[in-house]
Amino acid sequence: MFKKITLASFRKPTLVAATAFIVVMGGFFVVASQASAATATFVNLGTAGDFAVLSKAAITNVPTSAITGNIGASPITGASIGVTCAEMMTGKIYEVNSGYVGADITCVKPGTTSGTPNADKTYVDSAILDMGTAYAAATDVTANPAGTGTFLNAGSPAGTLSGQTLVPGVYTWSTAVAITDDIYLNGNSTDVWVFQISGTLNISSGKQIHLIGGALAKNVFWAVTGNVTLGTTSVFEGNILTTGTSHIALLTGATLHGRALSDGEVWLDSSIVTVPPAAPAACTGAIGSPLVVDVTQNITNDVDSGFHGNWALDDYARHIQVWLDNGTTYCAQVDYNGTFHAPAGVLSPGAGDTNHRKYRRHNDGWLPCVDCGNTPRLSDYTHNR
Repeated sequence: MFKKITLASFRKPTLVAATAFIVVMGGFFVVASQASAATATFVNLGTAGDFAVLSKAAITNVPTSAITGNIGASPITGASIGVTCAEMMTGKIYEVNSGYVGADITCVKPGTTSGTPNADKTYVDSAILDMGTAYAAATDVTANPAGTGTFLNAGSPAGTLSGQTLVPGVYTWSTAVAITDDIYLNGNSTDVWVFQISGTLNISSGKQIHLIGGALAKNVFWAVTGNVTLGTTSVFEGNILTTGTSHIALLTGATLHGRALSDGEVWLDSSIVTVPPAAPAACTGAIGSPLVVDVTQNITNDVDSGFHGNWALDDYARHIQVWLDNGTTYCAQVDYNGTFHAPAGVLSPGAGDTNHRKYRRHNDGWLPCVDCGNTPRLSDYTHNR
């Protein structure tokens, strides 16, 4: 069984998968509660969702960028697309004519055949229309009513986000928004965030949006009336939609896990744009290389709330290994080796400990306990489950 990494997952003996992770050693990360928000409605991107980058005006590029997903431009001609086939990790370049000027055209889908518009032109034109429909849905007062309370003009001062953890919902700003330090979107794999911004959106260089608790980039939508700028080497999550002549600029080395969908231009500069998968890829079960985390924690006399309100006195080693499994998914394997005490009916560790058991958790199976009289069951270790 595979599970997404949550902030508490490293206390759980299981193999897990997620699009992002936070390792917390010797403690827990506590998220302050927020007032409830209007439930955000998932924005159907239509055929625009097939594109990593889509523009009505131009797609400029300073090599070398890396695009995973299609790119397209309409009604502007193919001559306005500056990405090369070598920079397309997957996907195609769609144009409305046969004007693309790159030397390598193996990834290009011209919109005309012998001067006659073809199905590829129809496809990219349709994606542009769906992009406009998606922007309207993200700002629709019925599907995604404007945020209120703490979800209206969030930040301190208003529009400045720095270190906040944002729960799912609709957030609305009548101001520009500046992400000046890392922020966190905390929710599960079905939760949706819609950010409605009447102004510009900027994330500072080197800063990052973190998805935690199982949140997915595909469920995050930024509807922006002004220009969007992703600072150098920043990491941004979600689908960006701009309207009018506003552009989306990814400065040198910026990474976007999502989509850049713009009525205006999209500027790339050694940028990484990756269309988020529908769900995180499953871990293979084999420990990958290189390991980004490889630590062993020795836990002794760790008193936790146990099964049915009893107490537990533990003495074990916990080995945590984390690796990047296919370029997009962080996977973790946690092995527990040691002893667990759960005296039935005893409310604190001490006398009457007759249920002393050794156990080991590896991948997804409990290994038999050969020297404690029976086989461990999941319920025996509820406090660590």
